[in-house]
Amino acid sequence: MGFLRVKLTPPQWERIYKKNLADELENNAMKVLGEIGNTMFTDFQNTAKDFTHKPSFTKKGPIRRGSIAWVSVFTTDRNYVRLSEGTRAHMVGTRRQKMSFRPGYRRKTMPFPHSARSRPGGAFGARIVRQGPWRVSGIQPRLFEFVVASHAQALLETRLTELLGSLFD
Repeated sequence: MGFLRVKLTPPQWERIYKKNLADELENNAMKVLGEIGNTMFTDFQNTAKDFTHKPSFTKKGPIRRGSIAWVSVFTTDRNYVRLSEGTRAHMVGTRRQKMSFRPGYRRKTMPFPHSARSRPGGAFGARIVRQGPWRVSGIQPRLFEFVVASHAQALLETRLTELLGSLFD
């Protein structure tokens, strides 16, 4: 979830005459990738800003192996993953079990391609107690990782273009 891989290929050596310029390019590109990772981390936290249960996110990177560099932001929180991927309609409860719920619900997030920002919401209405299994509609997929990745990819392209422009001017 929220995994963005960027391939950094070695620059064309005939255009770069000094090794220190190539090293500067590599170091600055890794800094940009680290900043993009921080942005992705913040974007994921914003998707769950108004959640009662706050998922924990982990940022790894930037990591470089050979000519490939990447940064990843992820969570192992099952509820967050379930909300992001969505669920099918299903039955809850058993035949003799009493369930208490509220009939109204305002979702806190919007499905993709809308913004992944969170807002206040939740259950509302008079509390109802009912016995027996209850069919609940599924959760529409929110696809948080696509929203965050598209924002990060656009930001990455802009920042790398600025970086290359500043080195060769």
